[in-house]
This record gives sequence, C-alpha cells and structure tokens, in this order.
Amino acid sequence: MCYNSVIETKERNAISIKIIEKIIDFAKKENISHFDLAGGFGEPLLHPQFINLIKIIKDKISNSYIEINTNSILLKNEISEEIIRKNLIDSLNISINFINEQEYK
Repeated sequence: MCYNSVIETKERNAISIKIIEKIIDFAKKENISHFDLAGGFGEPLLHPQFINLIKIIKDKISNSYIEINTNSILLKNEISEEIIRKNLIDSLNISINFINEQEYK
C-alpha cells in the first residue's frame, strides 16, 4: 500500500485502485469486513488515494470496520477532518517509537 518495504526496490509505486477494488470485491464475497490498514511495510497514509481507498471500502462493504495504524506524521488537518466528518475509520492506532525527548533526538 505504501512506498516503503522490507524489500528495497528502485521503483516505489503504490498499489493501484483497480487492484484494491479487486481485493475488496473478493473480501466482500468471502464475508470479510475488517480491514487493518497497517504500516507493517510502511506508512498507509503515503498512498496518494488514501481517502478514496477508504471510501471505496465503505461504499462496497457497508458493515466494514476499518482500522488504521500510522505514525501520524501525515495525518494533517484536512485528512483528519474528512475522516471525522465522514466517519471513515473505526479505529486509529498511532505508533510512538520513543518514550522521552532524549531518545527521540
């Protein structure tokens, strides 16, 4: 979903909406409704169509549960307001890698 990966590549392309729609259609057929957009291989908010992706899931699977795992660096006001206003996600997990300012620096 994002640009970073455990496996380094020269080209960093986000997964296409067309492929995402196929995955969502398969999930619907299999009665899968929980989507965990995790940063296991990078930051999910890096996807250029992140909001559109969530809207597609919500439109295709009305009982979907969407969970986002992010470091929140890219969670700017515009994105946050749209997520809240349109009730696009059900759970937001923010990772914090440091417990104090000295470790952060």
